[in-house]
Amino acid sequence: MRKFLKEILFLKKGEQRALFVISLCLVASLFFRVMITKQPDAELLVDHEFLEQVEHFRKVLEENAIKEYVKPVSDVSPLPELSPVNFDPNSVAEKDLKFMGFPPRITSNIINYRKAGGVFYRAEDLQKIYGMDSITYAMVRDYITIEKVKHLPKYLPKDSIYASSELKEKIEINHADSSELVDIKGIGPVFSSRIIKYRALLGGFYLMEQLWEVYGMDSLKFIDLSRSLYIDTTSIICMDINEYSFQDLVRHPYFTRKQVSDLLHYREFAGEIIDVEELKANQVIDSLAYEKIKPYLKCRFN
Repeated sequence: MRKFLKEILFLKKGEQRALFVISLCLVASLFFRVMITKQPDAELLVDHEFLEQVEHFRKVLEENAIKEYVKPVSDVSPLPELSPVNFDPNSVAEKDLKFMGFPPRITSNIINYRKAGGVFYRAEDLQKIYGMDSITYAMVRDYITIEKVKHLPKYLPKDSIYASSELKEKIEINHADSSELVDIKGIGPVFSSRIIKYRALLGGFYLMEQLWEVYGMDSLKFIDLSRSLYIDTTSIICMDINEYSFQDLVRHPYFTRKQVSDLLHYREFAGEIIDVEELKANQVIDSLAYEKIKPYLKCRFN
């Protein structure tokens, strides 16, 4: 027992030096801590005027952000200035459309639609033209007069009065099956399958130029397809922006996950979207993306 206590109480010289250094450090730390706690707290200088300015600026930013987000469609999209006269969309000249006041984009799309082989059977078909909004259509609806169509496409709406008439040689791309596309020069079964799969993802083509988005498209294929196909935009499948879920919308090639998320947040905020144009007017979707996706969107109000 005595020997054990001796080993504990009596240290070697090296151990004594180490214990002394440690003790000195502890005493110094304790001394500085006591001195610091005895120092009076420095008086904090608060610039109340500056803080008030910061708070005011923050509130102004929040108010402006809210006003910009819920900006009414009418404030952004003024009514088009139109002076319509009776016209047949299947034969009206480009200069006459411009004279009536049709926006350049709609005028160009009507002419391009006809050049691609498209035909208007009813006044309502004009609504499917890319860029034709409900307001513009309402202003010209009563002036649309469609004469009997002499050359008809291969596929017709079931309720068409020309369903039993002469058929056209060109193939309607939104109804064509793989075997019909394969018959086109330079289009094999693999590429025709890609066209059909991409058509299904889109919900249909509204411009011939969209074929460039099909993997493997080249100039020769595009020329051959353009000569053999035409587009009927009335068969495009549209997505109801008040009903479709995140999973449904994000499948579309023209939508990003962020755009769909922003759309759903806006829908939740607004309660119900009245007009598709709200997405562009309130900057939910940027202008370029909106112009591409618009033909595939709808709501029950327009």
